[in-house]
Amino acid sequence: MHELSVAQELVELVELQLADSGPIKVNSVLLRIGPLSGVVPQAMRFAYDAATAGTRLAGSSLQIEEVAPVIFCQPCNQERALPSIQRMRCPVCDAPAADVVRGRELEVVSVEVIDDDR
Repeated sequence: MHELSVAQELVELVELQLADSGPIKVNSVLLRIGPLSGVVPQAMRFAYDAATAGTRLAGSSLQIEEVAPVIFCQPCNQERALPSIQRMRCPVCDAPAADVVRGRELEVVSVEVIDDDR
């Protein structure tokens, strides 16, 4: 489960960005994850709690926006949504999917913070 190391990198990234922000605490983090990123959302949720313990992210919620895989099909000259990443072929003409448009994402979309002085 490499999601723990990914979650630890996420915590370090957020902590670094908030280093000069004063007494604030993270309320939630929104991640965008594609199925071709190699990160399993359910495992990431589990790893997040362990990675945030003892940090200003402790107790925050992790929200995950899952991105559907999309390819650009050269023969069709159109983007096509893949029903599954198990079969990387155009669902219309069956051409191999050489150009992935979406599905590799592993991005921090937003971080919601609250003033910890209150």
